Amino acid sequence: MRELNFNTIQRPELLLTMEDEAHTQLHVGAPTAGLVEELQAKAGRSESYEAMLDLFARLISRNRENITVTVDELKDKYNFDYTDAVAFFGVYIDFVKDIKKIKN
Repeated sequence: MRELNFNTIQRPELLLTMEDEAHTQLHVGAPTAGLVEELQAKAGRSESYEAMLDLFARLISRNRENITVTVDELKDKYNFDYTDAVAFFGVYIDFVKDIKKIKN
């Protein structure tokens, strides 16, 4: 008999340590297919900073801690600025590429 227990699957994660007083750590999981499509669409275009922050907040909110992160929290609570956005984008794209390699 074959068995697949979805509770025991090792899922890829990206550990983020946020820039707040508590140095909050979030274990961010894989994006949904819809978020991947949105990320790919925005990667090739010049998007507004606010639109990118909105996408990043939704990506970061897919965390094991079940903490929903908003754009305002990124900017105010976590001191997320343009430099952080550029760094996150690069690391997150690499994270998604690594997931795709595992899948294949």
